[in-house]
Amino acid sequence: MVIAFAQQYWGQTKSGDWILRRGLRTLFKHGNLDMLALLGYDITAAEKVTDVTLQPESDVAVIGGLTTVTYTVRAPETMPVYLGLNGSS
Repeated sequence: MVIAFAQQYWGQTKSGDWILRRGLRTLFKHGNLDMLALLGYDITAAEKVTDVTLQPESDVAVIGGLTTVTYTVRAPETMPVYLGLNGSS
């Protein structure tokens, strides 16, 4: 029902979209495909990403400590990838 409501009213006003986007946060966090498509996400994007690796700086984690993790993500050059880190993509 929530998605049907959002689909009916999506795109009518900027303020309405803002409110709907906040209301859809839980569905977004759960990766609901209908909601992701409504917000303009390519729901097949995960299939296009290859060679994802994470490499911690150290094999030992210390409670309360910090560590650095290096990551690699490969995607087609034509596909924008938002990493969510420092606003970069």
